Amino acid sequence: MNQSYNPENPGKIPMSFQDTIFTKQIIRSMLCCMIFSFACHAGEPQVKQMPVFETGPHAGKHIVYEHDNFIAWIGGNGVCLVQPMHQGKPAGPRFAALWVRPYVTPPGAKQRDRQMMSFARFGAPVVIPRTGGKAGFSGLLEDGIPFEVIYEFKDNTVTASGGCKDHGKIEHPTQFRFFSRFTDVAGLGPDPTAEMIEERCKGMEFVYRLQSKRKEVVLSFPTPGVVTGLEHPMEYVILRGTHAPREIEFRPTGRDGYLRGYIYAGNSLWKDFVIQYIAPGQKIRPNSTSAMMIIR
Repeated sequence: MNQSYNPENPGKIPMSFQDTIFTKQIIRSMLCCMIFSFACHAGEPQVKQMPVFETGPHAGKHIVYEHDNFIAWIGGNGVCLVQPMHQGKPAGPRFAALWVRPYVTPPGAKQRDRQMMSFARFGAPVVIPRTGGKAGFSGLLEDGIPFEVIYEFKDNTVTASGGCKDHGKIEHPTQFRFFSRFTDVAGLGPDPTAEMIEERCKGMEFVYRLQSKRKEVVLSFPTPGVVTGLEHPMEYVILRGTHAPREIEFRPTGRDGYLRGYIYAGNSLWKDFVIQYIAPGQKIRPNSTSAMMIIR
């Protein structure tokens, strides 16, 4: 089976499905994935992993999209990974992109994730055609909080939209987040020398512009991690040189959230940083909770 949940045509079973004899259980499962309301409810049956391709070039993947500039895939655990490409070969290291990773910050305590714990509505493993398309899934976060996400793949872009909805038993509100993380973009390993860092990081830049200012801010690698939380909200972030010759850009496309960057404490940009779109987690509003990645 290579069909997936289609938000634009939720109620129709493709002809390939109609022409094949399935058991009632499989048909019921596929219909559940394609009904109009994609949001998950706490009482629905849940699974820990979504189905994946078992063999072939896409083995272990639930959703796959291939473009000349990158390959994006989502595993059975719901994490989206991206490998930039150039002339059929990897351009720099792969990274996690627009991954559903909400969090909560209890008063007087450290921030902690409310991770995806289970999945309720999803399609069969699918390869998105080069002409583009959408695929998504829903389930529960920690503490039984429903979430949903829809990924749209179009040309050299990936747009994630979705959200989560706190229930009445939640004491501390959830912050919904699309999370993108970059580690060791220069391929230096755990103990590089200063000379190695300087040489490998030449031409690498973290470029952003704040929504409140017109001037771009350019952080050249290797920037020490003296400031962990960068200024925000950001209008865009562009990574140059980290995956040469590709440039990677992130933009907020939903009005409910904002974009910000973060360098993990004690690290430099080349070692470990994140770009995240953050929105309130009290309502699921895909039309206004979304972020886009562009790879040129």
